[in-house]
Amino acid sequence: MHVRLVADNVDDSAPWQVDTRQQMGRMDGYGQSRSAYTSSSIGQPPVVTIDPGTSALIDLYYPLPSSMQRVTRVAQFDFLWRLTTGEGAVADRAAFRDVRVEAPGASDYYAWDMGWWGPSWFDPLWAEEAFLGAPVIRGSVSEQTSVINVAAPTARRP
Repeated sequence: MHVRLVADNVDDSAPWQVDTRQQMGRMDGYGQSRSAYTSSSIGQPPVVTIDPGTSALIDLYYPLPSSMQRVTRVAQFDFLWRLTTGEGAVADRAAFRDVRVEAPGASDYYAWDMGWWGPSWFDPLWAEEAFLGAPVIRGSVSEQTSVINVAAPTARRP
């Protein structure tokens, strides 16, 4: 399951920090989980610093429970996010409901990539060993989308 967190630090004079280990995925009946893999457009996880006037795209990948490897829809998924601003911690939740699960296409099998992190590969036969073999959840225009906009650090404090 892929979640993209977009953090825009446009209204604060202090840098923000996102600790990717604190970004949780939660499913009723299954509990909550940290992401199995994370990448960021700036900085280097697990702690990403967003300077004033900049934005960060943080991609978090969560494994589906083993009993859900062949489902076509996920009834609900909650993304519990948290970041630290100049005034302290800000936390909230984004709820996703009735999300369609799409299996990787034929072109996604046995992929080889030379990314910024070095060579990597994907093998769908490793589905039980790593999150990489799990189905990918993608939203479409016709489905519900949650937008998280953190413009000011006055949101609910944990």
